[in-house]
Amino acid sequence: MLVHEERPRPGCLCGSNRCVSKGYSRPLLCLIGGTRRRYRCLDCQRSFTETLCRMNFRFKKADPALSAKILSLHFHGTSNRAIARTLNVSEHAVRIRLWHLARRALQFHHDVTRHLKIKESVCYDGLENFAGSQYDPNNINQLIGRDSLFIYDFNFSSLNRKGYISPWQKKRLAELEREHGRYNPKSVRIATARILARNYRRCETYVMRLLSDQHFHYRHAIRRDLRSVPIEHITISSKACRNFQNILFSVNHADLLVRQRLAAFARETIAFSKRPGQMCQRYALFLVQKNYMLPQFTKRHVRRPKAHLQSPAQHLGLTSRLLNFTDIFSKRSEEASPDMNREWRSFHAGEIPIEHRRHHLFRRT
Repeated sequence: MLVHEERPRPGCLCGSNRCVSKGYSRPLLCLIGGTRRRYRCLDCQRSFTETLCRMNFRFKKADPALSAKILSLHFHGTSNRAIARTLNVSEHAVRIRLWHLARRALQFHHDVTRHLKIKESVCYDGLENFAGSQYDPNNINQLIGRDSLFIYDFNFSSLNRKGYISPWQKKRLAELEREHGRYNPKSVRIATARILARNYRRCETYVMRLLSDQHFHYRHAIRRDLRSVPIEHITISSKACRNFQNILFSVNHADLLVRQRLAAFARETIAFSKRPGQMCQRYALFLVQKNYMLPQFTKRHVRRPKAHLQSPAQHLGLTSRLLNFTDIFSKRSEEASPDMNREWRSFHAGEIPIEHRRHHLFRRT
């Protein structure tokens, strides 16, 4: 007689695995298989379906691989509306799914690197972009391992419009500053001090070896705001040749990849993010793909014989193989972990910290 294996019962959001079957949901044509199995938790008495802790919770599209298809097209530089036209879904569905995937990406990286120690020199630089309009430029500050190419951390800092602008643009910028104020001129310095302070605690050695360009905000943050933190700061000109011999190759390589793979970061793009919080979520998706899902380099490398076979996470010993979509995005992340830093909790909610927003306090006098 053929014996069917019983499917494992899912756990509840309260953390309990003491769940009993409670029948099936009402049949719907949009659901995969027509119905979904329901359970009841014996501890908190919550009733839920079998997809409560999965990424497809409350998603009614019949294709179970829709989220994976959306993410794949997203990494090929396709805009949200082009993805929606290709997969015959609404743009709202694409945006919502990417939002859920980004929240899971932030939580996954936080869980994997919770006890990670930094044993190498780290490169630090900002990826300049804009969100909303070109009157709102910003930096995504990246902290990347020099040898492993692993993105340890990132945060956000806002910038005020700079460079040459036309008389009409000057008038429009003055209207925006009069109505909403300006961004904090020390935003880059504040973000630099925060990301270096929290990652110094991860360093295995007493001194943190930091490589960056000669940005004056970086120097001020290290020499004034982090006077008590032992940091060996090595700088190079931002005009130096950006080849493999450059000490900032790891961040230059990450900049090249993110501008190639994500439409929101491409130069002169029309697929830019409409909100800075969503832009940080897009970068979180790129972080997970680069760290865990792809090898360090596509082709063989003379100085790194395994670089085309292992990911940056494998190089650090965090994983034993290249991870796929199911390994990372099989679960959903409804709420951020309490021990996640404040900036990442803002990104998890699709927002940015309040100190990096426009304020009349910084308006020109």
